[in-house]
Amino acid sequence: NQLDNPAIEGLVVTSRDMTERKNAEDTLRRSEEKFRSIMENSKIGFSLFNKDSVVHYLSPTNEVIFGYSEEELLSMNLQYMIHPDDRKMTESQFRRLLDGEEVGPVEFRWLMKDGRWKWIESNAFNYLDNKSLQSILVTYQDVNQRHESDSRIRYQAAMLDFVSDAIILQELNGKILFWNKGAENMY
Repeated sequence: NQLDNPAIEGLVVTSRDMTERKNAEDTLRRSEEKFRSIMENSKIGFSLFNKDSVVHYLSPTNEVIFGYSEEELLSMNLQYMIHPDDRKMTESQFRRLLDGEEVGPVEFRWLMKDGRWKWIESNAFNYLDNKSLQSILVTYQDVNQRHESDSRIRYQAAMLDFVSDAIILQELNGKILFWNKGAENMY
């Protein structure tokens, strides 16, 4: 403290208004917290790939969807986790995406850690030219239950064709939605 020094005849104080900077930092912190919360709590998995198909980000949800830890997923060649019958289609979609085409959602089977195959729906977006991302963004969701339900419905519908009685499904307004072979033969 130099206030007791007789050679000092004044005091210089400088200050700077930090309000704008603090507000910007608070806004950025809230935005990052919101993004992190979305990534950690979403039922949809997110991954970022480079143009060579190398993963450089996996959201925590991927472990729930795919059944493997982040470390396991990052150490795998993910191409081999896709069912052999679905690989050409997924590879084609990725090439089209790299060529600048928009691609729609795709469904493929994924090899789970316990050896089962699970249906996954995926969407991919090319952000390689975006300075903030410079990645391919891929989203995933588990659609296995929907596939199993659709399969059961198709099976039950096929069973109706073995019944010789006429079965007709119709809306209240009279519109016919379905009839079996027995109804075809009878009418």
